Amino acid sequence: MVGLDTPGRRLVLVEGLGANRGLAWELPLDAREPRWVALDTGATAPPLLEEPSVASDERGRLFVFEGTASPPTLHVLDLRARGHERWASITLPESARRVGASMAYDAARDRLLLFGGEVEGEILDGLATVTLADPPQWAEVDVGGIRPAPRRDASIAIDTTTQRLYLLGGRDATPLLDAWALELATDRFASLPIALSSAVIGQAMVARGDALLVWHLDGTTGPTRVRLSDFEVSELAGDGPPSSPRPSAFVWGDDALVVTSRGEAISSGVSAWRIAEGGAGELLHGVGVHAPPALERAASGTLSERWYVLLGSSPSNARHLDAWVFDRDRWSPIAWTGTPPAAGADASQAVPSGDRLALFAGGTAYELTAASSTTLSSRRLNDGSIPAFSGATAFEGCDGSTPIGVTGGGAMSDWYTSSQVLVCGTTCAFREGSAPAPEPGRGFSASTRMNVGGADRVVLWGGYANISPLPSSLHTTARPCGASGPTWSSVSVSGATPGGRGGHTLTRVDASRALMFGGSFFAASPREGGRSSELWSLDTSAASARWTRLEPPGTRPSGRIFHVAGWDEARQRLLVFGGRSGLPTHETFGDLWELRVLP
Repeated sequence: MVGLDTPGRRLVLVEGLGANRGLAWELPLDAREPRWVALDTGATAPPLLEEPSVASDERGRLFVFEGTASPPTLHVLDLRARGHERWASITLPESARRVGASMAYDAARDRLLLFGGEVEGEILDGLATVTLADPPQWAEVDVGGIRPAPRRDASIAIDTTTQRLYLLGGRDATPLLDAWALELATDRFASLPIALSSAVIGQAMVARGDALLVWHLDGTTGPTRVRLSDFEVSELAGDGPPSSPRPSAFVWGDDALVVTSRGEAISSGVSAWRIAEGGAGELLHGVGVHAPPALERAASGTLSERWYVLLGSSPSNARHLDAWVFDRDRWSPIAWTGTPPAAGADASQAVPSGDRLALFAGGTAYELTAASSTTLSSRRLNDGSIPAFSGATAFEGCDGSTPIGVTGGGAMSDWYTSSQVLVCGTTCAFREGSAPAPEPGRGFSASTRMNVGGADRVVLWGGYANISPLPSSLHTTARPCGASGPTWSSVSVSGATPGGRGGHTLTRVDASRALMFGGSFFAASPREGGRSSELWSLDTSAASARWTRLEPPGTRPSGRIFHVAGWDEARQRLLVFGGRSGLPTHETFGDLWELRVLP
């Protein structure tokens, strides 16, 4: 649900379904790098239901009509005071009950127009208004004998110059292919001889001078123009937004603006495009144009200030060989060359090793290099003789030519060494060396590289052992150089510590600071544990390491495990993607979040 705040020069989106329903976001249109930012609308957000009708006016108001509520309700989000956006609700009579009505704002008369819809299986053909003077009034409009047939989900747009409302398509039992114009001064309909070749059901449409611009007609990615002087229908050349259910469209200055959404939430992927009349498209925000599917147990790593997300499992537990890069607020799919990891292999996090990423998946270590902006080159580093196990945690080697290390849980009993891989199993008995390793079977822990005691170390925290979470112990190792493997030692920690958990992330911010997010506490088993949305900062600059729980303002991601996280150095922000929720849904996420971190 998107509205255009013309005075505030921004788009405003309200999430309509799911756990985040009622949350609002803004996209400043004049920003150098437009991006969605959460709005604080107080505690008054409406409990939005399904299939609302949405419109916005030129004064800075967003209207959401909930015709399935009891009683039917018009929610108004007042955007005129930036930073103090608040909701108000207008109760409507029971005769307003309907779903699928098409709604537009008539600025000259300060009223909302609603046509059609459906109530208890009956498709409507009436025109109704909500006049917004004090007090607001709902009224059915007598449009005379000539009117569109009953329908729902029609596309409508108002041309303020000619004072006409245009209505295309919609559906009753089947899609409709007709077109109509409503004279706003008289509230009378006239049929238009526009030859639609396919259905227009809830498509984004704007009226611009002598033309209507419609998106996704015939399933195309570019807009279609309906010229009103002779009613010619033609497809415009150039790039446009991708196909998406129920997009929104607006007139912004001399251009048309269209917003598409791939999911219920802003973080599932929402895109805004500015379209010139010739059809050329300019992407204002790229999240959602291409985006990874909902993933858990993926791997991620940063290379040359670009964040890569690799492999992972989908909600159906299918394994993906996908590779994605997030760069300059855009997702882009990445192709594999060389010998890519096998699809279906559990992956540890990818870690930087010089100018490469090192990835451990399915018992095999891989070296990944960015062959181009759209391609990752993959090379196997070992012969695959290391047994594969679930819950490995990877850490980087000394430099670009030395091993990565892997420790974790599974059904193994030894350290395995090769020229490229170190693996810790359930007993953590050393073949070489004598220092104790972390607790046996530590799976789904998290690691990062930090400065501890004045030396460069790998820090390992948390994880699962014998179904129970390992609590607040920290372990470091000199980065693994040589056949003897790493030497583990415990770190002194002062103050409060996070509760034990697994499936969390630990992300380096600078040499002595890291951020821990999410993870799962346990009841009797991993499947029964609660998912956390806690955020903690770890500081190792002093003699004793210190944890600090952070409570940033605004909306935060829901509790999750098996997500990935990365640090964006240029913008000083933490990025969190994907993961899995807790019981009873075990939902797999495809959302992307950012946390801006102050120095």
